[in-house]
Amino acid sequence: MTQPPGPGLPPFGQEPQHGQPGQGGYPPVPPPPAYGAVPPGTPPYAAPPYPRTSGKATAILVLGIVSLVMMCGYGVGVIPAIVALAMAPSARREIKASGGWITGEGNVTAGVVCSWITVGVVAAAVVGVIVIAVIAAAVNT
Repeated sequence: MTQPPGPGLPPFGQEPQHGQPGQGGYPPVPPPPAYGAVPPGTPPYAAPPYPRTSGKATAILVLGIVSLVMMCGYGVGVIPAIVALAMAPSARREIKASGGWITGEGNVTAGVVCSWITVGVVAAAVVGVIVIAVIAAAVNT
């Protein structure tokens, strides 16, 4: 014994008429969203990106600190100091061009200060050695 169909449903064995007014049946199936579209009412999938620190700025800071440490090794610290000073303008341009998405201006400044201290101390030591050598040569003649 078959039961009669419920209200709005077609008789058993017949396909429902989708979306035709007055015919009953199931409501029309909505089209799928466009590729990459976020359905309405859905929270965003990822948090917004945060500013990151420039790799060049970090390298300049490390080179500046290394130059200070290596300064006592017969002036070898001048090499990383010069490399840091050469990289600094490029890093500053990168940070300014990013519109705030790349940070590290403080790292660049600290690395440049350490590098200039190294260059200054080594230059003063070289001048001191030359002055002492000239004085010693003048006294011994």
